[in-house]
Amino acid sequence: MSPIGYALAGMLALVGVTWGYGLRLPPEVNGTATATCQVQPTELRQVVLDVRSQTSWRNKVKRVEVLPDGSWTETLEGGQTTHFEWVEIGDHHARMVFSSASGYEGTWEGTWREVKKGHTQLEVTETVKIASPFARVISRWLFDPTEFAQTYLRELCAEAERRYAANRPQ
Repeated sequence: MSPIGYALAGMLALVGVTWGYGLRLPPEVNGTATATCQVQPTELRQVVLDVRSQTSWRNKVKRVEVLPDGSWTETLEGGQTTHFEWVEIGDHHARMVFSSASGYEGTWEGTWREVKKGHTQLEVTETVKIASPFARVISRWLFDPTEFAQTYLRELCAEAERRYAANRPQ
């Protein structure tokens, strides 16, 4: 066999192994994070629901387009777009669904409660479903849903505390 033949055979083997490995990976991955913000639950809820402002406090969100039906599309710094829609909003709970142009979809769920006067604990769980076996393999290297949720909570708490600093108990 020629060197080109060996190279092609090797590439096909790599594709096959990657595909097979991806089929063995679960299509869903979950990430959960918890944080306590120094704000009231109603204040935290306002920031969570204020999706238009995310470009000012979420580091990687470069554009948010809110559509007439209340759903929105986020564009990240690399150009990746994801569409979101609230499916449930309560006083201490919110849930949304999302789908990305990059081939994944999922849910985001947050619950918050006051743990002491002026301190609200928020727990966020993100579940991502990846249909493509290739994308499952790549996503395990490039995306950690727990780290993503932790980053979101750090940025969210910082923004909520910045907005409502005057309301904090001394």
